[in-house]
Amino acid sequence: MMRSRVLIVASLFGSLGMIFGCDRTDDRQKAAAEQARADEKIGRADEEARKSTTEAQQKADKEVAEAVNTANEKSAKAQTEANETIRTANENMLKARNDLREWAQKKLNEIDNDVDASKTRAQKAPSTAKANFERALQDVEKQRGNVQAELANLDSQAASSMNDYKTRLERAFEGFKESVNRLDKTL
Repeated sequence: MMRSRVLIVASLFGSLGMIFGCDRTDDRQKAAAEQARADEKIGRADEEARKSTTEAQQKADKEVAEAVNTANEKSAKAQTEANETIRTANENMLKARNDLREWAQKKLNEIDNDVDASKTRAQKAPSTAKANFERALQDVEKQRGNVQAELANLDSQAASSMNDYKTRLERAFEGFKESVNRLDKTL
């Protein structure tokens, strides 16, 4: 009887061990299943984070590229406008120089004609008048040289100094004209 009790108790413990052992296996399986679900959620979250980061980076790259393109377009437009302004200023300066050169050449030709007329009259003048004429003619030639020296500087004048240059040129012409007037008085 004792032996049967021992066997019953042993059977009972064995059955209990199997029952409890199965519960541990089920717990392990449940834990493994939960871990797998958690790993899957983490993987999805990581994938979503990578996707969001990639999208944000692409958006930022696109915005930077658009900003650079806009800046380049504005820069190109500003450069074009600056080039047009420079070109217009250069054209205006060239016109002003050409107008001044034309005016000076006309004035120089008029005074040279007066000198030539005086030289023609001097050929018929008495010898004492001719000597005075020759001395005065040297001053005329000097004054003409001053005018030509000023004219030679025309192309090197900046736009900002053109008014001063024209004033100097007019004074040189006045000196030239006065010397021609003195030349005429010798005859």
